[in-house]
Amino acid sequence: RVWGSRGAYCTLWTVSLVCHCEPGLMTSRCKGIIIGLVVFVSALSSCLGFEEALTDACGVSTLDDASCMLQKPHALSSRGSPKQGNHMEKGSELNPGLSSMKLLQQPKHCHSAGARAWLSRSGLDEFANEVLAPVVVGRLMGIGLSPKEFSLPGFNGMLTDLKFTTITLDPINLILVPGMGVKFYVAGLKLEIDMHYMVEGSDWWNPVWSSGTAHAKVSELTRAMGSLSVGVTEDGYPDLTLDIQQLDLNLAHLEVYGSVFAGLLNLLIPLFEETIQGMIAERVVDGLRSYVAEDLIELMRDGLPLRMPLPFPPPYNTTQADFSMCGIIFEIDHVEVDFSGVVIDTADPDFIYPALPLRIDESPPEDLQRYDVSASVGQWVVNGFFWHMQRQGLFKHTIYQSDVPDNSPIELNTDSLDAVFPAFWSWNLWQGRTRPVEVVLSSTREPNITLTDGHMDINGEVEMALEVVRAPEPNIVALAVRVPLAASVSLSVHEESPQRLDTVLKFLSATPVMLQSSIAKVTQAKRLNWLIENILSKVLIPLINKALAAGFALTGFGPIALQSTGLEISSSIFSLSSELTIDPAPIVSMLYGQLASEQALKAVRAAR
Repeated sequence: RVWGSRGAYCTLWTVSLVCHCEPGLMTSRCKGIIIGLVVFVSALSSCLGFEEALTDACGVSTLDDASCMLQKPHALSSRGSPKQGNHMEKGSELNPGLSSMKLLQQPKHCHSAGARAWLSRSGLDEFANEVLAPVVVGRLMGIGLSPKEFSLPGFNGMLTDLKFTTITLDPINLILVPGMGVKFYVAGLKLEIDMHYMVEGSDWWNPVWSSGTAHAKVSELTRAMGSLSVGVTEDGYPDLTLDIQQLDLNLAHLEVYGSVFAGLLNLLIPLFEETIQGMIAERVVDGLRSYVAEDLIELMRDGLPLRMPLPFPPPYNTTQADFSMCGIIFEIDHVEVDFSGVVIDTADPDFIYPALPLRIDESPPEDLQRYDVSASVGQWVVNGFFWHMQRQGLFKHTIYQSDVPDNSPIELNTDSLDAVFPAFWSWNLWQGRTRPVEVVLSSTREPNITLTDGHMDINGEVEMALEVVRAPEPNIVALAVRVPLAASVSLSVHEESPQRLDTVLKFLSATPVMLQSSIAKVTQAKRLNWLIENILSKVLIPLINKALAAGFALTGFGPIALQSTGLEISSSIFSLSSELTIDPAPIVSMLYGQLASEQALKAVRAAR
């Protein structure tokens, strides 16, 4: 077992070996030395290659001192002797070693990624310090660490009911490792831990037995570093693996009380300080690993809205927008995440948009570092949503006279039909009375969205049935036509508070009008075209714009608020970029209660 830095590991093998073997004589001593030379050369090459790689990584001008500590774990150990703190690093019994970062492969559920998001370095820093740190601290404040048995010269004992009473820390320093994951460095850790102890003599001649309570204070010289590998499970949720590669724990004070032997034990504590530091460090690391492996992953599964139910009426309320994760890539200054972006029906998994998916191959926007997050959605995702609505018969609407704007050139009544049919037929049909007309609209094929530079077009085909109201008798269909409808959509971000996305439709065309049926012979085709076009352009489009007038909220979700959001439309891609403001208090309070929330937010001293 090798203790200490990697430099010590290399030095261990760099010894002088002298051997003289007579020809034809291969003694066991010479065999051993030859084997040792082979091991020496292999180990030295490995060490030199590893050190060279670290030198290259820390040679980058953008890395600060803390960054190089993340790249060179032994840099921390050179700052203090073992007496100053318990030192954990790769190779020690407290840490079995750095787990390999997960190189992602596309989960089985992802046929193709229809959406892509980028989290900038500033966004990642804010998420780590404003959300992740308070959530982890809030959790640690409420859990008990597992018991720990120990042996000291002449004594055996156990620590139980280890609980944090105080946790504070400085801002988390992150380093993105391209193709691998995230490394972190945390300084200024200050811990106070209450625990119960039991100690007894290990030999017959040592009758000492004592139990009571202990209080430990870990000073702000304590610091930790490690890595967090992020993968994607087969069902599209984040998978996290925490590896704490080094923990320099500095025990500033330890006092036992509640026992007649408390005074004696307090005198003996300095003799066993390093052992006690090691036990506390091991419990801290185990608690963090357990939290990430169990609670944090479950929390992210429950909290991330990756599968969102769509507001469809029964029996179609089993429809969801599935934005489960397909993959994640770490670059030097951002994180890139691919999402499925498909609309699914949980009641019928085979009911899926049949068009071939168009994979997003976008690069991060050039101004990504101005924002915290950016996301791009392909037009294929939107068209898949429309396909589901069409197949489930949800594109159907009836227009009444009350929906017609005051300045409209037409009214929905039989007078508007008089010019379409011969006068004789009009008189026979309506008996000279003006009756109201209802227009029943239904889509014959799903609308199709086309995104081009700077604007969005929508094309579809609708069937219009003009029904004459003859209450109390059933309505009668006077005309039925089918017509292709084209419109343009303008999108803009309303930046005043509250921030919203404004959407306005503009009528483009509704030709040719194809007559499907009529109650009488149509003698004025031009008049029919004029009537249909005006119903669509002067009634339907204003009706849709009225429904869209309030816009779509861009305020964020939960405790995450969007600010200074930017919008861009390019070929087949719709993109939003935004700054984030995060309030962790509701999250921590919801998870662990008000008291834990207050303690957690007080603990995180990151500058905001």
